[in-house]
Amino acid sequence: MSDTAQPEPIRVPYERAEAFARALLIKHGADREQATSIAQVLTWAHSRGGVTEGLWRLPILCQRFARGLYQSPCRPRVETLSPALVQIDCDGDQFGGSGPYLGQLAMNNAIERARDVGIAMVAVRGGSWFGAAGYYANQAAQADMFGLAMSNSVSKVTPVGGAERVLGTNPIAFAAPQRDRPALLFDTATSATAGSIVSLHEQLGRPLPPDVAVDRDGQPTRDARDVAAGGALLPFGGAKGFGIGLLVEILAGVLTGAGMAREVRSLHHDLDHASNSGFCLIAVDISRFMTVGEFSARLATLAGYILGAGDEVRLPGQRAWAEHAYSREHGVAIDDNTRAKLAAQASPHQLAVPWP
Repeated sequence: MSDTAQPEPIRVPYERAEAFARALLIKHGADREQATSIAQVLTWAHSRGGVTEGLWRLPILCQRFARGLYQSPCRPRVETLSPALVQIDCDGDQFGGSGPYLGQLAMNNAIERARDVGIAMVAVRGGSWFGAAGYYANQAAQADMFGLAMSNSVSKVTPVGGAERVLGTNPIAFAAPQRDRPALLFDTATSATAGSIVSLHEQLGRPLPPDVAVDRDGQPTRDARDVAAGGALLPFGGAKGFGIGLLVEILAGVLTGAGMAREVRSLHHDLDHASNSGFCLIAVDISRFMTVGEFSARLATLAGYILGAGDEVRLPGQRAWAEHAYSREHGVAIDDNTRAKLAAQASPHQLAVPWP
């Protein structure tokens, strides 16, 4: 497997990258509302260094819209179960809605309800890949609330001691608002590495890090092709990580009525069926406990304790926010591989790419 140096990425102004993503999706059949949501979520994730949660995903999303695998326009049913509980349902239709659109809608709904009753949870079924969970948690933080976001996904993770895939990589994120700085934001897959990282390593012919995957016989492997051939990812932190992934599966899959574990369909490999993944979005109104200023001051004290533990210590999301700020000022970094794929997707539609 090759590990040769890759060409330097080209930086594209943030707004141009987002506009290109929106236009490309519309060319492939997305309605403007969904295209806008997807472009916002992907560009945001990409700008923070989450390349495989960013513009790298555009080609497969375009293909799914072109094949009619997303409702377009998307008209989900929103049902109020109680003042603090809402169900958003796309499951009754042949194909569900796009994940970023439903994720934004769900968290906006949770924020609105939390303003009224203090805390709200929105469950989504009939969804699809929703990208960076941190985007939705950060929506709540921007509204001066604590946000929690999670989604189940296609089976890729085996339990400790196993070989067969059971759970998805099941991302989870939380965000807490801070005064005069970005939110304290933690966003992670519950697998030892993200499934998209495995796909990228397979494309580029790069070895995986050690201790993140097994082959179909349950033997450790660093070859991404072994995972694609029926192997599995390991949970992060062993049984503890699997337990957190199971928490996500229960809240986002079992409780929502969405597909569970092996019932969730692949974004990339099943182009005949809806994914039917589920989401769980929670917003907590901090002002019910204390002023947001007081909360922020207490959080700053806690952050100081953490940073004081050593010179190399960083807060969750600190490096990603620094990359986001740099991307806002200097442009989003798009690598040669992603540029080639986006150019190929745009060319049949006579859509100009936003780089030289």
